[in-house]
Amino acid sequence: MHSYRAITVPHRGGRGFGRRVDAVSALIEAMPRGHDGHSGKGHQMRERKRILVVEDDFLVATLLAEILEAGGWQVIGPIGGLATALDAAASEEFDAAVLDVNLGGQTVYPVAEMLDARRVPFVFVTSYGREALPPLFCGRPHLGKPFAPRDLIGEVARLIAPAAEAEALLI
Repeated sequence: MHSYRAITVPHRGGRGFGRRVDAVSALIEAMPRGHDGHSGKGHQMRERKRILVVEDDFLVATLLAEILEAGGWQVIGPIGGLATALDAAASEEFDAAVLDVNLGGQTVYPVAEMLDARRVPFVFVTSYGREALPPLFCGRPHLGKPFAPRDLIGEVARLIAPAAEAEALLI
């Protein structure tokens, strides 16, 4: 049996918001952890890979960040606005990115284009179906909301794996 911690957040009209926070906390706390506090399951990295997180919903952004950190990765962000995300995508170094499609009514596609030009792999984590993505991105990794923490960890591990395998060949 897993215990979970409560997260204090502003009240939003009562429509199940508190239950959503408790469920998010329960998911995070229920994730398996190794002796070093990181997720088990073989996703431990030799060095902490940098993962950009672009998500405008506070609770989802917090969940993404905590899952990725538990997986052993260093989270850059979360970033909730398109302009800030574009700036980061153009100027920062990342090993991979997790992108929500809708950022307060704007699409994240310019960020995806920038990351693609820089050869940074990314996954869309969104409530939109794959068919809603433009043709340029319909073949990209896609994780639907809601998602299981292990699915997010698996997608990010697959994004990073080719680079890690190539790096291992150079050693």
